[in-house]
Amino acid sequence: MKRFISFIILFALASQFCITSSAESEFLYKDKYESVYGSANCYDELYIHKDKNGDTDWVMIFTDCMDDEIIGAQYGIFDDVFFYEWCYCSPFKFGICIYDVKSDCFFDLIDAWKKDFSGLHEALYEVISAGKINKNLFPYAIIGDIDKDYVLTIKDATLLQKIFAELVNPEEYFSGGLYDYEIVGLYGPFEYSDRPSFTYYIKEYDYSYEGVCLWDYNSDGKLNIKDATAIQKKIAKVS
Repeated sequence: MKRFISFIILFALASQFCITSSAESEFLYKDKYESVYGSANCYDELYIHKDKNGDTDWVMIFTDCMDDEIIGAQYGIFDDVFFYEWCYCSPFKFGICIYDVKSDCFFDLIDAWKKDFSGLHEALYEVISAGKINKNLFPYAIIGDIDKDYVLTIKDATLLQKIFAELVNPEEYFSGGLYDYEIVGLYGPFEYSDRPSFTYYIKEYDYSYEGVCLWDYNSDGKLNIKDATAIQKKIAKVS
C-alpha cells in the first residue's frame, strides 16, 4: 500500500513538472522519441550538443513514461556527477537518454557514457548546475559540492577544510535525502560508478559505513584535507 501511495505522489509531482516544461518550449525530437517509445508523461530536451561544424550531433532528453514498476533505490556516478533514482522508473535509468541524431539511435545515459559521447560530462554538469532536472524525482549532486549550490567552487574546498579542522559542524551540510557524511550506496545497488566504494569510519557515531562518499573528492577512502586540496586542483585545472 505504501509503495502504491508513493507511486501516486510521484505521478502527481511528475505531471506538475512536465506540464510546465512542455508549455514553455517547442521540442525538436519529441515526435521521434514517441514514435519509438510511445507517449511520454514527462519530456524535456535538456541539452543540444553541436559538433565542430555547428551541426547537432546528440541531444540529452529527460523523459518518463510512468512505468508501473517500482525499482527501489539505485545510484549512478559519472565522474563527479551523482544521480539517485529512488522508487520508480522511466524507460531509461535516471530519467535521461541521449538521442544520437546522426545514427538515429537512443541510448541510456550509462551506455552513452561508456561510448564517450563528446561533451557529455560538461553537459551533465551544466544541466545540474542550471537545475533543469526535477530533483524531487531524480535527486542529484556534484561530488565535493559541500554548500549544495550545484557548482564546484573554492568555497567548497574552504568549507571542507573547516569541517576537517572541526571549526564548523558537518551536520549543517548533510543533504536531507542522502546520509551521514554524504555516504551513498547504503540501500541500493550502483547501476554505474566511476568511483570505488569504501568503508568509512565516522568517529562521531563510532560506526562504519560502506559506500561512495560525496565528500571524498580524491576517492582514496579517507576523509581528510587532501580532499579539499583535490577540489582546489580541479577548479584550477591542475593535475
